[in-house]
Amino acid sequence: MRIWMNIHWIAVILLMGLSHSSSAAPLNPAIRARIAALTNEGEGKLVTEKLMRLGDNPGTETQRRLMLAAKAAMPYLDESVRQADWNETHMGLDGPVCFDAAPKLGLMFRARGLPGYVASCAHHVFMIVETPEAVLLIDPTIRQYFGQDGAPSWVPQIFVGTLTELKALYARDPNLPVLPYQAIYFNSESPAYRRDSKMLNRRDNFLWLPASKEHAPLTDFFNAEKF
Repeated sequence: MRIWMNIHWIAVILLMGLSHSSSAAPLNPAIRARIAALTNEGEGKLVTEKLMRLGDNPGTETQRRLMLAAKAAMPYLDESVRQADWNETHMGLDGPVCFDAAPKLGLMFRARGLPGYVASCAHHVFMIVETPEAVLLIDPTIRQYFGQDGAPSWVPQIFVGTLTELKALYARDPNLPVLPYQAIYFNSESPAYRRDSKMLNRRDNFLWLPASKEHAPLTDFFNAEKF
């Protein structure tokens, strides 16, 4: 009886996977192995405005490269967020979806060998990049603080910039952001910490069902990229 029940539940799980699958090509095995090999590095490190200030160097080659990478990842990331099971309204990156979007973008970057880690405070999840050239903040849902889908065109879909550039963006129209940047990213009452565990959790979900509606866009992204 127990054996029959185990077989029954295995069949149910397989059927669930098939019912949520899409027409995406199978994930390349070599890419899958590379994604699976990602590890948690530096969990719990405090992320502060002082850290950003130490690498406040706009216009570096690293920044240019990561801006291009974010632009390439954006449509796949947006679609993945829209198709997530929790997302009943299918809102995209303009909405308050940071808890899903930032860890997925971290996975998309790190699997390609690009720098960056996930940072999380009480109410927001974003990314930080620390390199010898610069320290950058990456926020794939920054438009939620500027009116969501009504945000002006000068607010990037994915922000990739230094502290100076972050300040300038929030100061461009002081009446527009719903909160000052310090309250979002560097709130002393609820500081941000490095949380690569969030990225790895999304990684595990992705590798479990890479052809689901939510994950098929990520599979397409990884299969299209040159690793």
